[in-house]
Amino acid sequence: MSSARELALAPLPRSLTVTACGLVLAMIAVLARAAALASLGTGHPQLITAAATFDLTVTDSLVAWWMLRREFGWSARALVALFFGSMMVAGLILPAGQEGALWFMHVAVAPLELLLIVYLFRRIAKARRGAVARRSAAGGLDVQDMILGATSEIVGTGRFAEVLAYEISVLYYALARRPGSDATFAPTTEAGETGAGNSALTYHRQSAYGPVVVMLALVTLAEIPALHLFVRTWSVPAAWICTALGVYGLLWILGDWRACRSRLVSIEDGALHIRFGLRWRLDAALDDIVGVRAPTVDEEMTKGAVDLKLALPGASWRILELDRPVVARGPYGIRRTVRTLGLGLDEPDRLDAALAATRPDAEDPTPA
Repeated sequence: MSSARELALAPLPRSLTVTACGLVLAMIAVLARAAALASLGTGHPQLITAAATFDLTVTDSLVAWWMLRREFGWSARALVALFFGSMMVAGLILPAGQEGALWFMHVAVAPLELLLIVYLFRRIAKARRGAVARRSAAGGLDVQDMILGATSEIVGTGRFAEVLAYEISVLYYALARRPGSDATFAPTTEAGETGAGNSALTYHRQSAYGPVVVMLALVTLAEIPALHLFVRTWSVPAAWICTALGVYGLLWILGDWRACRSRLVSIEDGALHIRFGLRWRLDAALDDIVGVRAPTVDEEMTKGAVDLKLALPGASWRILELDRPVVARGPYGIRRTVRTLGLGLDEPDRLDAALAATRPDAEDPTPA
């Protein structure tokens, strides 16, 4: 009996929880729109429409917050954001001419919107001061880590903060005039030197990723208008959605390439700090790296030869074997436990020398 109770109370996997939440919200939206449409043939259409508006705003917000708060670490502040977001969605779901109750709701919460704007500006200013202080204290903090710290101060720690930080990082590296780094993760100069002394290791110079980026950018630029005109024959909103996704894809391609040039691999304080474009970041102590070797032919051809492969197209890479698992952090808060790591570097001998320095009595880790 107790085991059945524990099974019933056990939380669902995150994917199932998100899927179940989406199905419940979709069902509420369909029922609310159907009720609003059917209300035109009744004697009290305003009352039924008001009830549908209430379900699309208040009920949807409560259901989404209750079902997802544990999975994404949402606090009560997230409920306010969900409510304002649901009001925007309700305007798209309600039939034209039946948004009267929603309009009154917008008027009623207008003071709350002003307070929320003031609150956000205060939090943003505080987060900015905190980021500057952390950068000065650390002497060199990765830009994306700084953005994550700022978003965590604004919206609280959790998956939502990591998603927001990642999206801001994409825009920063894609649009910033010079997406510079700090003393540790300094960009390389035209002469091939880094601004971080001997601690920074590049990984983009001996790869074919630059031409790949140019090709993908040209193809995307050609596809965006063609796809827009094609989808427009069926739906204008869908066409603009496809265009927005295409523009975002172009920004991601550019941002990832510029991040690969700015976010480097570094060896500092007895640890290997890996910041690989906009994709993955992890830190591993040099003492935990028990082996470095070149991959065999079979390993180069096998997709799952290592737990995580960080190498740009066309770059040679090596396999790092770790004594204990390390957690790698990816886009949108994705985590992966790593024991074997494939890492491509322009100058792998510098990593070999750093590992040899930590083990003066060990054999030379340089692969044959």
